Amino acid sequence: MTRPRVRAAALAAIMLASMVAVGAGFAGSAAAEDHTIVVSDDPGDGQYASIPAALDAAAPGDTISVQDDQVITSPDNRIVVDTNASGASLEGVSIVADGDVTVRYEQPDEEAPGVNPGYPTFDVQADNVTISGFTIELDTNDVYDGSERSAQAIKVGGFQASGGSGVEVTDNNISFVGADNDKIATTGVGLIDPNEGGQLAGATVSGNSIEVFNTGLFAFTTDDGLTGDFDVSDNEFQNNGVQYLDNSEQVDGGAVFEKNSFNKAAFPVIPQIWTT
Repeated sequence: MTRPRVRAAALAAIMLASMVAVGAGFAGSAAAEDHTIVVSDDPGDGQYASIPAALDAAAPGDTISVQDDQVITSPDNRIVVDTNASGASLEGVSIVADGDVTVRYEQPDEEAPGVNPGYPTFDVQADNVTISGFTIELDTNDVYDGSERSAQAIKVGGFQASGGSGVEVTDNNISFVGADNDKIATTGVGLIDPNEGGQLAGATVSGNSIEVFNTGLFAFTTDDGLTGDFDVSDNEFQNNGVQYLDNSEQVDGGAVFEKNSFNKAAFPVIPQIWTT
């Protein structure tokens, strides 16, 4: 082989090797985009002791696998699915139970300035978030004596939220375990769409057991109706004061309320303005 041909062959080999390396780099980057973060009571390297800490470290599309019970006792450490520690949206994050895992928000027993009994156990403000497989408990006390408040085990959307579309709340056991307090109205799942409708398009609440709240599920909007598609189906409502409140008579869109079971009568009621 002549010297020019040898050089050409060598150059071609180098270019091919470079292309393979670059391709492998792209593949590695793509694989690293979505990964699983583990929450454990004995965290190892790259693991976290709490869901809020895992959310701070998460990126869009990540899965947070929770292996041990979580008890949230401070509003400063509550579970808000909105942005991570860098301010990036947590769109597409999945928070899933790995085994039999309970997540509970406990309102402090003492009435302290700034302690709001209306904080939800899960506060979902980003789009396309999944909450699945947990026992989720709301625990309020009988000490609070401030203005009347609403407290939810799971809140999707809200007056301060900009997201909530495509959220999936599936296969959870959701219950109220606190003390009765006339100042606190408790709700299992709150779908709050105050921004002229459409904020919760595609939201799904399915396969859950919802028990012993003042209101099992509350679907609310300040607009003419819950616009866009959302699905509340195949849930079991048990022993709630009011099984569900919604404005389904006003719905403009593909909203679905079906295949839910109730252990006592349930009547869809058009709610009034709800203050959170």
